[in-house]
Amino acid sequence: MLKRLLAGAAFSIFLAGAAVGQVLPDILPSPGEGGILPVETILAEVGDAIGGTLTDIDLERKGGVWVYEIEAVLQDGRKTEVIVDARSGRILSRKIERR
Repeated sequence: MLKRLLAGAAFSIFLAGAAVGQVLPDILPSPGEGGILPVETILAEVGDAIGGTLTDIDLERKGGVWVYEIEAVLQDGRKTEVIVDARSGRILSRKIERR
């Protein structure tokens, strides 16, 4: 399951990076810059806690803190959103869609 998460993440990051890199090259930090962990490290640490199939990963600044917003679809079809501190890898919140 982690391999599937990493493959999806790499593809999402590739697409997002291409778009963001052309539009906002100086606004977002590069992974590893300023203590921000690479998404591969984040997924290795919290991938099992996320579960399901990864659908989207965004690096955003919320309340002055860089976070990865990770979206996935669980095996039962519900969507989940996990917010992870980009510097520590700690899960800050998790929402799971109700049925």
